[in-house]
Amino acid sequence: MKIILVGPYPEDISCIKGGTESSVYGLANELAKQHEVVVIDYPRVNGHDAQEQGAAVAKRSSPVLTVYRFRTYGKHYEDAVSRLKDIQRLITDFRPDAVHIHGTHRFCYHLYRWCKKQYISTMLTVHGLAAVEKRNALKHRFSLKALYQYVRQSFYERRLLTLADRCIVDTGYVKEAIEQYGLNRVPQMYVIPQGINDRFFHIKPSDKRANRKIILSVGTMSTRKGRMQLLQAFDHVCLTVPDAELVIAGVNKDKTTYRQMLSYISASPNKERITLYPDIPQDELLQLYADAHLFALHTQEESQGIVFAEAMAAGLPVAATRVGGVPYVINSADDEPNHRKAISNEPTGLLCTFNNIPQMAEQIVRLLTSDGLYGRLSANAIKEAQYYNWTTIADKILQLYKN
Repeated sequence: MKIILVGPYPEDISCIKGGTESSVYGLANELAKQHEVVVIDYPRVNGHDAQEQGAAVAKRSSPVLTVYRFRTYGKHYEDAVSRLKDIQRLITDFRPDAVHIHGTHRFCYHLYRWCKKQYISTMLTVHGLAAVEKRNALKHRFSLKALYQYVRQSFYERRLLTLADRCIVDTGYVKEAIEQYGLNRVPQMYVIPQGINDRFFHIKPSDKRANRKIILSVGTMSTRKGRMQLLQAFDHVCLTVPDAELVIAGVNKDKTTYRQMLSYISASPNKERITLYPDIPQDELLQLYADAHLFALHTQEESQGIVFAEAMAAGLPVAATRVGGVPYVINSADDEPNHRKAISNEPTGLLCTFNNIPQMAEQIVRLLTSDGLYGRLSANAIKEAQYYNWTTIADKILQLYKN
């Protein structure tokens, strides 16, 4: 098949920034093993026009993956639409069997609308609802800019979801949220999770995992990831487990939150036991997973949370918040089996209420001090992670293209 994927593709594959980049990269490289794949990277502010071929991008000898990059004709993220005609011309010349668009913002809406008018078989993946994310951001820190983004992105998201014939969502949470969106027309939805890089399945625990109590947290340095709440919870943890350590890694996309984190750490009595790794390369990130004893993320909202699947593949029990799609990925050991929502029914972590810092600390302490609970959740996590293998996921998506 000839397939076009439209979505953010990492500029540097050694440092992938965000779940959507990881998803597009993983799917593109898996499909390219057997099919001719073109990736159209989102037009970027201060980007560049380029065409990158096969082995240089996919790290394999067969040049069946091509990535096209575009620079926006403007200074804002929304100016991606300025390159629509160039992208439409590229799609027309390639004559794909399927176009797969990742995202729900303005650029995606206009491209999907054009593909539909051209009778091109088009699939849409919804990586969480922008309306929910922007509404939460607006509640946390009001500004006219945040209000504008919420209104504008919600507008185009609703129009796109009403226009779409079918779409892929990564968890049942997103499916339910779309059904409750109040749309005049709801697309046919397929729940297929986002996969993880195959390297996470081959992580070997280091000596540090057995000898030190390292808590790892991976995700962007942003308010949405609950960084400040986790730092506060860690101070609570140290009252019971004084030799605990906290490692926080991720893309530094929110400078204000990062400065707040640095300020809090400098005043913390446990500052010597906290380490930050902003914008860390993947090789170093994999080593952090090998060293860690458990994974913790006090997130405010997730559609799926690829980092949870990565942590499980590394054999790490998870302490997280019961928000959004998290319960559809992590089964809490405290929940009754008939209340669990993840793919299998086995517990892989502990979940708490968002902003309940003492409860988060209590869960981390339980995972650090209860060997029986830890061992059971770790074994379950490794098994659960197999559902996030890109080979299996790409096969399911390929069947949707063919159908």
